Amino acid sequence: MIGTGRHRRPVEPPGGLVDLDQRLRAVADKAQVVEEGVARLGDEAVFLYRTTYEPDGSVHRELTRADAVGWPFPPPAA
Repeated sequence: MIGTGRHRRPVEPPGGLVDLDQRLRAVADKAQVVEEGVARLGDEAVFLYRTTYEPDGSVHRELTRADAVGWPFPPPAA
């Protein structure tokens, strides 16, 4: 994945439109909305991510390399 943004990341749409629906859901429901997943960047790195949308409209993002939490990467051959 080659981007043009800072640190060669893809540029985000203006105003954070990517997560606007999750943020609105958290505010409307007055409850946290959590999005978790695994992102693979090329053949070299796997990251675990968690984005938490708070009822006050704030957003907290965590990104951790999979090998830092004990997941072997690349995975052992089967």
